[in-house]
Amino acid sequence: MSVRVVYVDAHDRIQGGEDVLSSPSWLGPLVPGSRLGAASAGLDDPGFAEACAWVRETGQTSARLVRAADESETWVQVVIAPLPFLPGGLTVTFTPGVAPNAETERLAGYLDAIPESLVVVTNEGRIVYVNQPWIEFGCANGGSKDLDWRGINYLEVCKSVKGVDQNDADHVRDGLRAVLEGRLSYFEWEYPCHSPTEERWFLMQATPLRRGSQGVVISHLNITSRILAEKRAQLADTVLEASGEAVLVTTADERIIRVNPAFTALTGFTPEEVVGETPRVLSSGYHDKDFYRDFWNTLKNRGFWHGEMWNKRKSGEVYPELITINEVRDKSDDLVYYVGLFSDISTLKAKETQLKSINDELEQFAYAISHDLRQPLRMVKSYLQLLVRRMGHGLGTEAGEFVREATQGADRMDRLIEDLLDYARCGREMGTPAVVALETVLTGVAGVLAPALAEIDAQLFIRRPLPCIWGNESAFERVFQNLVGNAVKYRDRDRPLKIDIKCVVSQGMAVVSVRDNGIGIDAADRKKVFSMFYRLQAGAARAAGAGMGLAVCKKLIEQQSGSIEVRGNEDGPGCTFVVSLPLAAGLGWGQAGAA
Repeated sequence: MSVRVVYVDAHDRIQGGEDVLSSPSWLGPLVPGSRLGAASAGLDDPGFAEACAWVRETGQTSARLVRAADESETWVQVVIAPLPFLPGGLTVTFTPGVAPNAETERLAGYLDAIPESLVVVTNEGRIVYVNQPWIEFGCANGGSKDLDWRGINYLEVCKSVKGVDQNDADHVRDGLRAVLEGRLSYFEWEYPCHSPTEERWFLMQATPLRRGSQGVVISHLNITSRILAEKRAQLADTVLEASGEAVLVTTADERIIRVNPAFTALTGFTPEEVVGETPRVLSSGYHDKDFYRDFWNTLKNRGFWHGEMWNKRKSGEVYPELITINEVRDKSDDLVYYVGLFSDISTLKAKETQLKSINDELEQFAYAISHDLRQPLRMVKSYLQLLVRRMGHGLGTEAGEFVREATQGADRMDRLIEDLLDYARCGREMGTPAVVALETVLTGVAGVLAPALAEIDAQLFIRRPLPCIWGNESAFERVFQNLVGNAVKYRDRDRPLKIDIKCVVSQGMAVVSVRDNGIGIDAADRKKVFSMFYRLQAGAARAAGAGMGLAVCKKLIEQQSGSIEVRGNEDGPGCTFVVSLPLAAGLGWGQAGAA
């Protein structure tokens, strides 16, 4: 057998060498001082230079089977090892190799195609085979693609591991020994192998070779996706168990599959008592079919429902809850779960009742006081009028002026009392909430104010389509009539008035904006304008009033479970009032007429 051993320095220049037995026919002459490379060695091996560099860097040995460059179909085993007495030097040994047959190549192709990284070790732990995913795995963890893993002792590598990974390496070594020695028929171990840019976890499995062969097959499978999913599920489970709010999870067909400890504390039902049941086990019988029809319509159309519901504890006690129920859908948008969050609001409802009683008393008090004040005020005005009729010109100029001032003051007082009575009364007799077409409300407002708008050549734009809202139609009419009327009163007389009304839908609410190009409202005044009797200095001279209009608007909107605010126009003069109102469940844009 022909063998050639070549010694090269750190620059790959040949320093010496020898042929054993005979000079290989597939190698050129040995020329000291020349540079050794794949071509000069007569090999078809593009990775030869990289392999040499890797051996110098790691101090390990590389053994590779490559084809000769001639047409002889010769295979050559090339072993590259460090040269101890020459820094950067290498010993390169060339020996004839055995060409892999077709069946071996086909089997290697099969093993390279599977996702697991495979390595086969002997009973002593020495590696005799690795597949392509294993080579790629090694490269991803600092190894070279040209490293010949054959001959490396897997057990010794595990033993050499220190630091944070030592515990995992020790468990793997002990388990692998147990399989090699026949004490275990199978061993597996999950371990982290993080890179600088991502977290990674792998599953290592060791199985003995069969059919009389000695050794073990070791596979490493990337299980990062599974581990991360488990961590997310564990976090969700921890949050669920620790939540102070009761949580209930059902399947798409409403079968309960999970409740948390807060649910048991709230309802008295243990998980064993409700899993497999439907949420109807909590039904109090308080709500009618119309309530549940609206409930399901809202949940179906919005994907969630939020509101108050009366349920029943295991003890039979009926109590109020604040509930949020959400749909959970998979990647295909198929409904898979419902998740409900429950809070006992018994104390809150009791306080609300108490507060309502106090507010009712205050409104009644204000109404009574205002009513009682008007009687003596009328008497004052009557005597003033009587004084003017009887005395006539005999009052004199100064006295007549005093009487006129007193009369005007009485009139202002009467308007203030009337506004106070109006504020106390507003919303008291609004009737039952219903579906309201915002289109109808705004069209009606435009019709009522059409003469005032035409008189000043103002333009009112109502952007359509408009959704259906839930509440009292007369309350909405009064609010928007007040807002458009204010735009007329507080316009800038140096430019034509433009009022723009539009609506967007956000989180179950119709958000209506009423924008004008009038005199605007300073940022410091934007919260104060909703207070009773508050008037802007800039607008006081433009229109009479007691400063109650926006206070009434705020009260009416909040009674409809909405909100109102005012903002400045960033791109021009004037201001914008933003009114948020609850959407009517189950109806689309402009469908109020059908409701």
